[in-house]
Amino acid sequence: RLRRWSGGGNWYPLPMKESARKHLGEKIAEMINAYEANAKDNVPSIWVGQQEVHHTVGFPYTRHSKPFYGDKKSAKEAMNNMQLYAQVWKEVAKNTEAQIGGLQELDKKHTQALKVIYHAGIDLDYFTVQDYQAGTRLGRTAPNQLDEILEKMDNTKLFGDHFSNTQILWHRFNFYKYKDQAKKQKSTARERVNTTAAMIRYLQALKVLTEKCDRVHGYSLDVSTKYFEDSKKPTMLKSVSQWITAISNDGKYNRVRPLNSKQPDLKGFAIASANKAWIVMWNLGTQPRRANVGLNSDNYDNAQCVQMQGRKDNTLKSKIIIKYDNSKNGLEFLVPANGFSLVEVDAAK
Repeated sequence: RLRRWSGGGNWYPLPMKESARKHLGEKIAEMINAYEANAKDNVPSIWVGQQEVHHTVGFPYTRHSKPFYGDKKSAKEAMNNMQLYAQVWKEVAKNTEAQIGGLQELDKKHTQALKVIYHAGIDLDYFTVQDYQAGTRLGRTAPNQLDEILEKMDNTKLFGDHFSNTQILWHRFNFYKYKDQAKKQKSTARERVNTTAAMIRYLQALKVLTEKCDRVHGYSLDVSTKYFEDSKKPTMLKSVSQWITAISNDGKYNRVRPLNSKQPDLKGFAIASANKAWIVMWNLGTQPRRANVGLNSDNYDNAQCVQMQGRKDNTLKSKIIIKYDNSKNGLEFLVPANGFSLVEVDAAK
């Protein structure tokens, strides 16, 4: 469970005195400790304090230019905000045993945030990142955003081993802000949760995160509950994310593998344990493609396989029963044109 708060919108309190910052950090830690002591469930909480430091704490930055991209004045204002945050959050870290994370800047400017954390001596469990366009650019640039962040965190010349045990947490994660990135054509809230195109972007982003799961803790979907929870029927995002969540809830998987195809439009990945496997594939082509996946274990022979298909007409078909036969071609299934397939292979059934 991720817990976060901010000033909301554009909130500019006056810069605090050092004694006030210390007192605020202690009071935040006191609140966290009180909650943890009285929590009625055993779900771990991660407390993330601040994000978008250029417009939610301290000094308002110059509105006509983005921090670090514009003039020196706006860059200085944003750095002042980061330092104010760090001084408060340092007191939080000192006064609670709860898991904490925080402080990031947008896009490629994470080095400044890491420097502030490092020089303040804050031991974060999670370095938090946001990306509203993960399916558009995460994993599609070279090097991709995730690799860029890890490279900066692992820069021993700047930070020694300070961040060696710090995981990355996407605390505001979205994947379909733009239907067409080149044309800057934005999607609607409904399209982000109930279209096959959005789900493919989601799965593409998950492939990148899954391949670095030793350094990436997870993500918090930045979507409206109003659209995620549909009173009539589950949205595509709810159905797909629940399918994905079942993998982490199993807790026994130990292999993540990319799936390669001679068809350039057919891609995906697989996650497997001794008796269970999850296969994710998407097809960007205009024709349906037949996928063939072999799992290197006799345990899967004659296992029960259940497929979910997302189709180009934005319909979701679930509970398609298929058979895995390791003695022949393994697992064969259809991936719809401009669609995706999710297959659960359970040898215990």
